[in-house]
Amino acid sequence: MGSRSKRSASAKGRQGKIRIIAGAWRGRQLVVEDVEGLRPTGDRIKEMLFNWLQPHIAGSRCLDLFAGSGGLGFEAASRYAEHVVLVERDRLAAQQLARQIDQFDAQKSITLYSSSAERFLNDNSSPFDLIFVDPPFQEGLLEAILPLLPSHLSVGGLVYVECGAKQVTAPPAGFAILKEKTAGDVSARLLQLSS
Repeated sequence: MGSRSKRSASAKGRQGKIRIIAGAWRGRQLVVEDVEGLRPTGDRIKEMLFNWLQPHIAGSRCLDLFAGSGGLGFEAASRYAEHVVLVERDRLAAQQLARQIDQFDAQKSITLYSSSAERFLNDNSSPFDLIFVDPPFQEGLLEAILPLLPSHLSVGGLVYVECGAKQVTAPPAGFAILKEKTAGDVSARLLQLSS
């Protein structure tokens, strides 16, 4: 979930928590750093998403491009994804993710890159079965990131896109919309790359 560049000046040092809702780590909590723009996916949307993904998660290779709190990536790993890569550009959020990986003893199932999404994609050559794209809503990153994804997906690969309800645009060429839902001011879509 969207990474951010600055901490809130008025609330430095505050942390929140989110829970993992199913799988091997069900009920365990992730610490959420007080980072500007960090907006973890809520339980209702997360539960809906993982219901959509249930037949696809176990044994998959997943990429969380805007990891933020790590909620989507850790949830995928908890549900037996083969491997999850977290990408987070904010230093404080990335440090917290590294601590969470250690606390969960998840070094074999989760890899963290402290990098921007664009830099990671430029350097990556491994395909993924599922990519989570949940950037900070206010930064307008979807238009730049989505067209880069086909070369990073396996055949029939899936992309989950979360954005503001007013930011929804047509998916890039080559993608079909499998599922979509709007809840309040959040739009959730599951896209599939055509084979």
